[in-house]
Amino acid sequence: MVGSLLVLGFFASPAVAPKSPNQPAQPPITNVHVVAMVKAGMPEDMIISLIGDRPTNLDASADALVILKAQGVNEAIVRAVVAAAASRATQAEPAPAAQASPTVQPSGQGPEPTAVAVMDFDYGTVNNWWGQYDVGRGMADQIVNELVNDGTFRVIERKKLDTVLAEQDFSASDRADPSAAKLSKLGKVLGIRYIIAGSITKFGTEERNFGTGGVPLPYVGSIGGLFQFKKVKTYVTLTARLIDATTGQIVTSVQGEGRSKKGGGLAVAAGGGGFFGAGGMSTPTFKASAVGEAQEVACKKLIQQLVTKKDELKQ
Repeated sequence: MVGSLLVLGFFASPAVAPKSPNQPAQPPITNVHVVAMVKAGMPEDMIISLIGDRPTNLDASADALVILKAQGVNEAIVRAVVAAAASRATQAEPAPAAQASPTVQPSGQGPEPTAVAVMDFDYGTVNNWWGQYDVGRGMADQIVNELVNDGTFRVIERKKLDTVLAEQDFSASDRADPSAAKLSKLGKVLGIRYIIAGSITKFGTEERNFGTGGVPLPYVGSIGGLFQFKKVKTYVTLTARLIDATTGQIVTSVQGEGRSKKGGGLAVAAGGGGFFGAGGMSTPTFKASAVGEAQEVACKKLIQQLVTKKDELKQ
C-alpha cells in the first residue's frame, strides 16, 4: 500500500505536461522509490529509464544494495542504481582549479606610477639673507625626497636630470617658467610627460620690534632708560606648477605654506653659508631651526596637493 502511494505521488503530473514556472521541482529518486516502483509492478525498462533521466539521490552502499535485493529488485535495476549513484558522486566532486591565464592572473601590482622631473626652484623674489647657498636647489631636493617617500609619483634621478639640463643649456631663468620648446626637449630625452617647476615666494623671518621709548619697565629692567624686544614669525611659502612637457601648458598649480612655532624672539642669524653647512637643508642645524621646521611643513603640504591631482594626469 505504501509503495503504491509513493508511485502515485511520484507520477502525479504527466511526464509530457509543460512545467509551470511556479511548479516545484520533482523530488530526486531514492532507494525507497525504486522499491515502491518494483512492488507496484512497473516494467523494468521504465524503472531503469526513470533512474537515468530523473534527478536521483540513490544509495549504492553494500548494505543498501542488499536491502534492494531483499525487496525483490532485480539485477538490472540494481546495476542502474549503482551507475546513477556513481554518476552523481562524480558530478558532486569539485572540478580541479584551472590555471589562470597570464593575461587575467592578478599580479598584485597597480599601474606604473606617473614619472615626473623636479626642476630647481626659483627664489629670485626672496632676500637671500643666508649667503651664496642655492636654496632653490635645496628646496627641489626636499620635494624629491617627499615625493619618493610618498610613492605616488616616480621621480627622475637627480644626476640624470642635471646631465640633461646641462645639455639643454637650462639657465637660472628657466627654473620657474621654462619655455615650451625646452620642456618638450627635456621630456623627450627623459622619457617623461610631466615636469614640476616652482618658486619660493617666502623664506625667512618677519621681525616686529617693540620699545618703551624712555620709560623703564618694572620687573624687566632697562638699558639706558630704553627697553626693546621683538616678535619673530618664521614662514616658508612654495608654489609649484605641474607642466605637460608635450604642450608646455600648466596642468595644475599648487601651494604649500609652513609656519614655525619656534622662536620666541630669536631670529635666524644672517650672513654666510655657515647656517646651512656642507649638507645644506639636510643638516641638523637647519632642520632644528625655525625656518627649517617651516620649510618641512610647506613641502609636505605641497606634496599633499600634488597627490590629490594625480587622477587628472594622462599617462
